[in-house]
Amino acid sequence: MTVSQEKLLAVLREKVEAIDESTRVKGYKKSVFLSLAEIVVLERQHRQSAIQIQKRVSDQCQALGRILSDTEWTPK
Repeated sequence: MTVSQEKLLAVLREKVEAIDESTRVKGYKKSVFLSLAEIVVLERQHRQSAIQIQKRVSDQCQALGRILSDTEWTPK
């Protein structure tokens, strides 16, 4: 992992940690950060071997959406 990717993940973690989870699904911050980290990895793989990045990012977003929609939560 390059320094810029490490910095990017640090910034993403900082921003995600700043989210107020009290009005969101329990585990929201963790799920969002893990999804973002996976997208960063996908981007690196895409640059190295031209993977189908658009489909994989879309799959990652859909998986996060399923996690969030399957969790029992009602907005306050």
